[in-house]
Amino acid sequence: WCDCFPNVPKDIYKEKVVPIFKNIANNEFGGVPIKVINDGEVTAVAGSQMIGEGSLLGISLGSSEGSGYVYADGSLTGWINENAYNPFDLNPEGPGNVWSPHRGDASMYLGQRAATRLAKKGGVDLPEDMMPDHPNMNCASHVHHAQCLKKIQAAMKDPTTEPQARKIYESIGVYMGYAVAQYCEYLDIKNVLILGRVTTGLGCAQRLSSSQWAFVFPARWPIG
Repeated sequence: WCDCFPNVPKDIYKEKVVPIFKNIANNEFGGVPIKVINDGEVTAVAGSQMIGEGSLLGISLGSSEGSGYVYADGSLTGWINENAYNPFDLNPEGPGNVWSPHRGDASMYLGQRAATRLAKKGGVDLPEDMMPDHPNMNCASHVHHAQCLKKIQAAMKDPTTEPQARKIYESIGVYMGYAVAQYCEYLDIKNVLILGRVTTGLGCAQRLSSSQWAFVFPARWPIG
């Protein structure tokens, strides 16, 4: 399964997609072994090398939440530590997503869809096809979410819309604080590196400050 190929028939998926990296290694690089890791683990490795320390959780706020962890010695775990579809919000009426039968997955609170889900509440001027309940915003494609994120970033640059729009990032910051606290229950986290397209633009500083604030466990987040 992979949301990069949602429309590929199952038989072709099994034949072409499942062995895609082995085929690339054999056909393009003469069989040289390659290692494929997700963006969260890349974040963790990069962060560990940047600061010269391990016990680091890397979180990439991209189309979804990418996450990875390196031990104190800087080595990867060797097992899947992706948190995007782990339970985050235990509210039975929490937001659902198209990839999982569960509600309240972290992918809807950390990443691009967290921002676009809050865009209307954040006062962003949206066309009908970017409203939270529109089918375009509830399918596997990330295209409309990417365009919606650009509108959020534009709203952050406008002094008339920034005061409300910034609450989108402040809310994600609170989500992040709770998430890291939750991850500390099963990972020895001493350092955290956060990056990804949702961290770009004028909202980044507000969100990160909200992450620190969240560790005191406020009663609620600003708008979401």
